[in-house]
Amino acid sequence: GTVGFAFLLYTAVALVQQVEESFNAIWRIGRARGFGEQFVRYLSVVLVGPFLLFVALGIAAALMNQNLVQQILMAGPFREVEAWVSRLAPAAVVIVALTFIYSFIPNERVRFGAALLGGIIAGVLWHLAGVVFSIFVKGSTAYAAIYSGFAVLILFMLWVYLSWFIVLLGASIA
Repeated sequence: GTVGFAFLLYTAVALVQQVEESFNAIWRIGRARGFGEQFVRYLSVVLVGPFLLFVALGIAAALMNQNLVQQILMAGPFREVEAWVSRLAPAAVVIVALTFIYSFIPNERVRFGAALLGGIIAGVLWHLAGVVFSIFVKGSTAYAAIYSGFAVLILFMLWVYLSWFIVLLGASIA
């Protein structure tokens, strides 16, 4: 377990380091951060970011299970609001995450408005790509019979490429 955790932590830090190098190339930043600052930023991105996300999701789930909240949501106008919020929440989480990444990862001060614009455009594109990709995967069941598990690997690699392209596009816009 310890070796696996160390390997996972190394992989996560190496990934964030590659993302920072890509963002620095987009912003045309030639200097790298010092080791101490890299350690603090990467640790916060790798550990604190997911922790805060899970805490927020846990609080939201706990609130949704409260009887009072469920009774309020059953009222006419709140039912429609709840439906809209449940549809928009995944895209909003992606937009907030990308805005955070665009403002926090590069070794340069990025204005919040620019990071937000890049986050909104990339978040909307990422959400739309996810919808189109899920439609494509549903329609490709005939190919799964021919290519079996290899088709899943190809589709996964295609999704990783498309996601990374959208993230870098948003960074270029920011």
